[in-house]
Amino acid sequence: RGISRAMGGAVDPLSARAVLAGMCVGVVVSAMNVSFGLKAGWAQGGSVISAVVSIALFSALRPKIPFTPLEANVCQTTASAAGSMTMATGLIGPIPALQMLGIKHSVWVMALWGLAVAYLGVFFAVPMRAHFVVDNAATLRFPSGTATAETIKSMFADAGKARAQVLTLRNAALFASVITVVTWAVPPLLKPNFLFLGLLPGFGRLVRLGFGVRCDPILFGAGALMGTKTGVSVLVGSAVAYGFVAPVLTGKGFINDDPLDMKRGARGVMLWPGVAAMAVDAVAQLVASGVEAGVAMRRAKRMELFGAGGESAESSSFKRTRHSNARYELPVLTSKSRGRLDMAPVSLAGVVGFEAPSLTGIKRIDFQRAAAAREALALKEAALSSMDERELENEVSAKQSDDLTQKIPGRWWFFGILAASTLCVCTLSGPFGMKVWQPALAIPVAALLSYVAVRCAGETDINPVGPMGKIVQLVFAVVAPGETVANLMAAAVSCGAAGQAGDLMQDFKAGRLMGLSPRKQLLAQMAGIPAGVLGAGPTYALL
Repeated sequence: RGISRAMGGAVDPLSARAVLAGMCVGVVVSAMNVSFGLKAGWAQGGSVISAVVSIALFSALRPKIPFTPLEANVCQTTASAAGSMTMATGLIGPIPALQMLGIKHSVWVMALWGLAVAYLGVFFAVPMRAHFVVDNAATLRFPSGTATAETIKSMFADAGKARAQVLTLRNAALFASVITVVTWAVPPLLKPNFLFLGLLPGFGRLVRLGFGVRCDPILFGAGALMGTKTGVSVLVGSAVAYGFVAPVLTGKGFINDDPLDMKRGARGVMLWPGVAAMAVDAVAQLVASGVEAGVAMRRAKRMELFGAGGESAESSSFKRTRHSNARYELPVLTSKSRGRLDMAPVSLAGVVGFEAPSLTGIKRIDFQRAAAAREALALKEAALSSMDERELENEVSAKQSDDLTQKIPGRWWFFGILAASTLCVCTLSGPFGMKVWQPALAIPVAALLSYVAVRCAGETDINPVGPMGKIVQLVFAVVAPGETVANLMAAAVSCGAAGQAGDLMQDFKAGRLMGLSPRKQLLAQMAGIPAGVLGAGPTYALL
């Protein structure tokens, strides 16, 4: 009740109620991400959670006009944009780092800076949609975006499943609330001291180096969200660094027993090999992405010249190019001598009563086009017969979303990039005291690294904003040596922009599977950004 199974109907997906609900949910998610990010070192956009909460909210309100799946998609897009603002405003990395150095800025300065970087990332993502979400839909899954679309569809299709998901979310929230209150009231329970571990051979030194148990629901949730591969990688990395390398260095007297000492402790020493590993990985990903893009372009050109089979299909002075992509377009004929497309209509030639060798001129071309048309139709029918109902639904939704009338106008992108870049340069060269050329250099570098980050997010669901920031820091260590603020804030431009670009690309993926207009998604994303600032900035100031 209160929700409709129909995708949209007469209700505009970009309705006031969907946007306002998304902003309200986004304020909560962004505020939560501040505490979560400062503890875990990364943030969650909260797309799936935002979708579930919005559907549950309107199910409880039971409005006269039922809430639709596309409205839920808009609501989720707005909320996830707000949730990503913790990263965009630099509240996880650069702002705390500056504060540790004794440099503080007001909430208003952080808000203005966050808006500039977030909108920069959003408009970085706009021209990438066609390449990552449409052209590479089969290879880049964007797992979070796909999961969000499937969650919305399943909750609207099955009321019982929707109710179960909402109850699971509620029970987990209640459990986490109880644990948080109890550990706040009884601090020793937050980090229980298992004294018997220190008595075991070899464990005493590990306990002194910081090993132990922390009963923190945020960290348990982070482990569940990051997935098995990432979780195991983090566990192995910490175990090797602090369970093997640090004890050896301590025993040899190279470091002291205080793991949090940034000069002579394990954390300070492990920082540099950790940063080096992330930076090398990020550069390798950048190189690999460039190589893959080059290979894909050469493959596409070869397909254009020789067809799907890799063999030339020539006839007289004409060559046929076969298109066997997801849309199964009819083949066309290319004139080798004049470089034009022959637009001869497909007639009955070649269907009955003719043999190809007996035909010449336009009739022969007609014959070839008729044969190619039959082949394309057969491929399409075979593909459709092998698709299940969900795949057919996704195919129809993708066509609706890719309609040229829903394409984001180029002038939106141009003026958006121009305004966001200007605001970014003014903010960094003003309150943060950077030279004008420094943010002007950081912006194109951020655009390049955003491309890499978005591709990684599409393949692995992990947006490597941390390594991206390290690369920019290395660049600015060379071009602006000794300038700490410039080094940190230039990296923050890349991290914040890549975070927003990756978030919007996940939303674009979900929207395409739902059949939502990318124009409306862009507007929803832009509406969520100020809500995220409203939630993240004051929360950070209170902590």
